Amino acid sequence: MSILAKDRSVKFKNIWITAIIFSPLYICSPAWRVHPSRPLYKIAKTQRILAEEHWRSFSLLELSKHIGWSPTWLSHAFRRYAGISLKEFTLRMKYCYALWRIISTGDSLKSIAYDIGYCDPLYFGKAFKRRFGTSPNMLRK
Repeated sequence: MSILAKDRSVKFKNIWITAIIFSPLYICSPAWRVHPSRPLYKIAKTQRILAEEHWRSFSLLELSKHIGWSPTWLSHAFRRYAGISLKEFTLRMKYCYALWRIISTGDSLKSIAYDIGYCDPLYFGKAFKRRFGTSPNMLRK
């Protein structure tokens, strides 16, 4: 990858992260100032973990231990405060990351699919098309 392409890739990644942070689904946006004793603070912490470590596949149990809540309470509280399920939020983060990699890097679709947790690149292509309305290959053209 050339220096210019790499610089453009870094700029796009910064824009992607900024877009996620200022999304209405992302409670950690700078507009939110929450006291650490409030439940919303832990939901924001969960979102921050998922956004900053989007390449990892967290289990509900692992996240709940990190936050200090039971898995059931974390799942219910996340849906209540974020407006979407924890699973859907995680999927959106992974798809946004995949979209960024498809547009800004020359990585193979197979490696992108494996990186976001799909074992079958063909299934990833179908799921991507279902979510975005276009296939990953068409985005590259």
